[in-house]
Amino acid sequence: MFNMVKASFEKPNRTLLSDISLSFGQRNVYSLIGHNGSGKFTLIKLLAKKYTFIRKYYL
Repeated sequence: MFNMVKASFEKPNRTLLSDISLSFGQRNVYSLIGHNGSGKFTLIKLLAKKYTFIRKYYL
């Protein structure tokens, strides 16, 4: 089980993700759907630790 609450990510002069919360269960399949430029790839890179959240809390 993975729980993260109120995570944020910023680049200079721009907030890309603000106060997002995620919860993933075991043995489940998830998809990430959204418009172009909505932050899908940024979120994947954050979860893969290619970028670093500026603030995050795990439960």
